[in-house]
Amino acid sequence: MGDVSNTDTYYDSPSFELTTNELWLRERNGRFELKVPKHELGGKGTKVEHFLELENVDEIRDELGLDQSMPFATALKLASLEPFATIVTTRRKYEKNGFHIDLDEADFGYRIAEIELMVENGANLIEAEKRLLTFAEQNGMKIEPIMGKVLMFIKKNRPEHFKALQVAGVI
Repeated sequence: MGDVSNTDTYYDSPSFELTTNELWLRERNGRFELKVPKHELGGKGTKVEHFLELENVDEIRDELGLDQSMPFATALKLASLEPFATIVTTRRKYEKNGFHIDLDEADFGYRIAEIELMVENGANLIEAEKRLLTFAEQNGMKIEPIMGKVLMFIKKNRPEHFKALQVAGVI
């Protein structure tokens, strides 16, 4: 489907309030997104993680309990949410049988492959997970627990933050 470069800046509080609850707030190429977990913390016991991805700033404000009456940047500052990482990723995108396959190479040398299947509502999650695992098996892909690029960045560069994620059960 093509190649793209993404610049992601991740936000959290000094006490890691978001990431220790597996909430991933990022600004990607100038637009804010929030990934909200819909799986057990840390995805323990599963091969597939489920996230609700919010891309509307008002929905992000609601989820995080941010003030609606002020500019988003101001609301972030008031909530002590500040950038902790900026990662530039080169992504090669593929599609096959309705699955999106992303091959990412981050600017700090980490490579990862992700298979995604978007579903409209939570009722389809179990079926989507089965389809994803079958797709991976049929295409010779090994599904195993790995760290996403932001977790690997934290592990390499922010030991105190990484320890907090371990204590919280995210990792």
